[in-house]
Amino acid sequence: MTATLFFTFLLVMVGVNASPGPGMAAIVGATLRSGVRAGLAVFAGSLLGDYVYFLAAIAGAGAIAMTLGPWLSVLTLVAGADLLWIGSSPFRRRANRASVPVTPISETPPANPNLDPRAGFASGLFIT
Repeated sequence: MTATLFFTFLLVMVGVNASPGPGMAAIVGATLRSGVRAGLAVFAGSLLGDYVYFLAAIAGAGAIAMTLGPWLSVLTLVAGADLLWIGSSPFRRRANRASVPVTPISETPPANPNLDPRAGFASGLFIT
C-alpha cells in the first residue's frame, strides 16, 4: 500500500467515524462526560477498530472469492434475498409492544464521569 493510498484511506475512515452512528455516539458521550482527551481516545480506538475490521473483511472476502469462484454469484444472490427477508420482517409481523421491558430512569446507574483514556480507547476499538 502506497503512502498516498494509505492517507486517502485514513481520510475516508475519519469521515466514516464522523458520520452518525454508535461510534459517534460513543465519542460524543465520552467527550461530554470526561472531556476532549477521553473523546479523542475513543475516536482513535474507533479508527483503529475500523481499520482492523476492514482488513479482516478484505482478507476474508478475497479468500471466499478465490475458493468459491463461479459460485460466488449464487452466494451473493442468496445473501441479498436473506437481507430482503430480514428487512421485510417488521412488515410481516405485528409488533408486541407489551413485551418490551422499560427501565425507569430512577433505576439507571450513574455514569462514570472520569473515563480513563485507555478505557476510552478500548471502548472505541470494540464499539466498531
